[in-house]
Amino acid sequence: NLENVYFGKNRVKYVKKSIFELDYKPNTFDVCYSVGVLEHFTDDEIVQSLSKQINIANKTILVIPTKWFNDSEALHGDDRFLEISYWRNLIDKSGGKVIREYSYPFRSKNIGILTHLKRIFRPKAYRVFLIEKKQDISN
Repeated sequence: NLENVYFGKNRVKYVKKSIFELDYKPNTFDVCYSVGVLEHFTDDEIVQSLSKQINIANKTILVIPTKWFNDSEALHGDDRFLEISYWRNLIDKSGGKVIREYSYPFRSKNIGILTHLKRIFRPKAYRVFLIEKKQDISN
């Protein structure tokens, strides 16, 4: 079977589920990954969802848009362009520890002159956080 040659026993299983219903055991997954999702929710919802992600995975990767975008440039209408320090605080409240972070630029096929200038002066449109669960030092 050709499929087993590529995937072996560790095949990907897709589950359609709300990010607020991640009812898996701790450390079930190696990685939990979200890109362009959590900025659409309230602070409390972000903390709730991120806490679940951090609990069920060894590492969590969170990708969010930064203040490179203006509020008027929301791609889906309800994007919240929060400061990076604000995201760090939400991650901390979620029980996570940022172990690495970096930014990458916005790329578009149709870049106008204003967008091009914005890229020069504010080149980091997206922020990536690699997160792990904080160690419980009470034990």
